[in-house]
Amino acid sequence: LEGVKITVGPPYFARVFTPIAALVILMLGVGPHLPWKRAGRVAWGRLFTLGAIGAGLALGIARLTFGPGPVGAMAAFALGGWLVVLALAEWGRRLRALGGPSIFARLRRLPRAQHGMTLAHLGLAVLVFGVSAAESFTEEHLVMLAPGEVVRVGAFDVRFDGVEPVAGPNYTAIEGHFTARRNGHVVTRLAPQQRTYWAPPMETTEAAIRPFVTGDLYVVIGDPVKGRWSARLYWKPLVGWIWIGALMIAFGGLIALSDRRLRIFARRRSRRKRRSGMKAGMAT
Repeated sequence: LEGVKITVGPPYFARVFTPIAALVILMLGVGPHLPWKRAGRVAWGRLFTLGAIGAGLALGIARLTFGPGPVGAMAAFALGGWLVVLALAEWGRRLRALGGPSIFARLRRLPRAQHGMTLAHLGLAVLVFGVSAAESFTEEHLVMLAPGEVVRVGAFDVRFDGVEPVAGPNYTAIEGHFTARRNGHVVTRLAPQQRTYWAPPMETTEAAIRPFVTGDLYVVIGDPVKGRWSARLYWKPLVGWIWIGALMIAFGGLIALSDRRLRIFARRRSRRKRRSGMKAGMAT
């Protein structure tokens, strides 16, 4: 309005998006349970009690796993727990309402839309856990290492074993060798590289990445200085959960869309629109 150019960056989006996302997660947990316009105080109280139990459990597990962290990260874990417990509670309530002698028979009778919604909500919670952990509890170590030296990264003791020259189809490289141990046992070996390509001539750094269920371990080799090598080592907890959660959301949506009832409803609505269009045309 005043002709002044302003820049909107990640901090602004974080401040604006975070409260909206928190409200959406709260409503996603509560919404499927409520008979809208007929929910009394007892129903609301029961839902918030269930959600609070889930939030407390998730918060406790996060504190035990990562230790004290930023308020925003802890709140995100609590919201994820809220959504997990309420999604599973709604799924279980609908299964119990079907009755029947066998849990497998009830699972088959429960509409696909319900299965899909539950899976998608759980996927959103998993994604929230992953984003919160990766953003708030990532470890980064920039070190100078001589062969045989060890650095602690996350739950791993990573030893630098040295470097060697290697050749590729169109490049030469210096390859570093690292051994990661957990509780004294070798769990993986990593071999990051510094590559020099011939055509076109350029240098690149190839990180070595080892994914685990609990997070990803990254190692990057740098330049030598007086017999020691610079290296960056990262531990990104639960970063793989971001992708797992996104896949769960997508798969849950596909399951819900495959529900025959939704297709029938869509066809009926389409026919009603065509009839109303024909009547409007005849009236004119």
